[in-house]
Amino acid sequence: MRFRILIAFLGSISTLYGQVSHPSGQYDLPFELTFSSKGHQEFYFTTDGSDPLNGGQHYQEAIPIGAEITLPPKIDTIPTTPLEGPWQLDYFRWKEPQKMQRDVWVLRYAICEKGRCFELPPETYFMGEHWKSKHNVPVVSITTDANNLFDAAKGLFVPGNLHTEKGWDSLFFGNGNYTMKGKDWQRPGALQLFDSSLVSIYETPIEFRLHGAVVGAFPQKSIRVYTDKPEGGKALNWSNFNKEDTLSSTRFILRNSGSDMVSTHFRDAYLSSLAGDLGLEHQKSEPCVVYLNGIYWGIYNIRERIDRYYMQEHFGLNRDAYDMIEGTGKDVMNGSNETFVNLLSMIYTEDIQEDSVYAKVEAIIDIENYIDYNLFETYFCNMDWPGNNVKFWRPKNGKWRWIFFDGDLMMSPYVFNKDGGYEHDALAHATADTLNEWYNSKGSTYLLRNLLKNDTFRQQFYQRYSELSGTNFSEDYLLGRLAEFEERYASEMNRQIDRWNYPSDRADWEREVALLKEFLRQRKMYYEAHLEKLLGAE
Repeated sequence: MRFRILIAFLGSISTLYGQVSHPSGQYDLPFELTFSSKGHQEFYFTTDGSDPLNGGQHYQEAIPIGAEITLPPKIDTIPTTPLEGPWQLDYFRWKEPQKMQRDVWVLRYAICEKGRCFELPPETYFMGEHWKSKHNVPVVSITTDANNLFDAAKGLFVPGNLHTEKGWDSLFFGNGNYTMKGKDWQRPGALQLFDSSLVSIYETPIEFRLHGAVVGAFPQKSIRVYTDKPEGGKALNWSNFNKEDTLSSTRFILRNSGSDMVSTHFRDAYLSSLAGDLGLEHQKSEPCVVYLNGIYWGIYNIRERIDRYYMQEHFGLNRDAYDMIEGTGKDVMNGSNETFVNLLSMIYTEDIQEDSVYAKVEAIIDIENYIDYNLFETYFCNMDWPGNNVKFWRPKNGKWRWIFFDGDLMMSPYVFNKDGGYEHDALAHATADTLNEWYNSKGSTYLLRNLLKNDTFRQQFYQRYSELSGTNFSEDYLLGRLAEFEERYASEMNRQIDRWNYPSDRADWEREVALLKEFLRQRKMYYEAHLEKLLGAE
């Protein structure tokens, strides 16, 4: 029996124990891959992403990279949703790829000597001259045993045994392996990041699981990546995308754009960038394409995750140095909600119209941040808020600040339980006191609704909108920023559509983007009318 050691992605290990003849990258023509030995080592390898020390081939002659015999299996033909079910499945049912995009080879390999075996970082080969100009965004290659993704018992990407046993069970998105959470549903793998010219710029062992409360049911899954779990994992430096960025992430998301996967694929990323321009806490985002065991898996957004690691990386705060809560304030993510609950109690028992009471509020929450946050959510018409997707935090003994995330249902012309589009009165939606729906229950609108009873807050709210209407909310600025995203994603959309059939075709994607532009052109007139109705003449 071979004794196995997992190498912690040390750059010098191949020099010490032998090396592969061709490093990861783009190659014009097929080649014969060989291993060079520094002693009496034996090599074991696979070209399908599986473990080279568990059924791998014993290296005895050159490996033909670029030959059909070493191509990865066609895992893109495996359904990742149920194929039959209730009406809502028509919205996100898996469909067979229109074209097979198979010109990437992957190699996992290990070295054995004197009963000790070392697995080294995998290699990814992009074969053909067309790769020199194929992508204009970074490329992520993930290598893992396909059973981690598609096995009926443990595969993350399939309906699997869970769906066989429970079916839809009256749930809108049904049951499936992809709805499971926790460490038992975390899998090992390796990740390589290439720039758009296919130069390798980052590699690390990872553990990963699926991400998303409901959109795990969508055919293209979001993947939550952990670099701090496996030995030798390395944080992702955002300077890989922006040389001036000094932040790094030990945990991040490869996001499928949530429910916007079926339309523009960049709605939330666009809105997150606008939130960042406004100074709101948000998730960094960079577009990329993902190859999974050498198979094209589509457009993704490399995205930060809002958690304790985010707080450490952005603000240098350990878990005992801040509070974070979500929703209406009852759900504690970290620390305590005591000061916020006391704030709500004070507003309930005291007269918020009095400036002395409002001064107490100002001592507890960051009013400028809170106003910007609410203007942003209502101007861009978040239909999945404030009863959902709300997080806020404060440093110990500091003021509460709100975080923007999940804009998948913003700027939408469609009806999801309620009216949508640029005509929608999102201010009335955010201050309603007669409804008790999940999307704007009375508890979720309580704080804004009551603060607007105070004249000073009302004036601040109106004045801040007046400033933003000529800057961050101006039509020219918003359309210019949108054009940047449209241009960056446009070159990838044909491949995305060929792979996933969402949107249905290129014209459909262009129509969806045009609807975003129409929202930005029309929104100001309606929003100002709604603001006047809410506040009266200021």
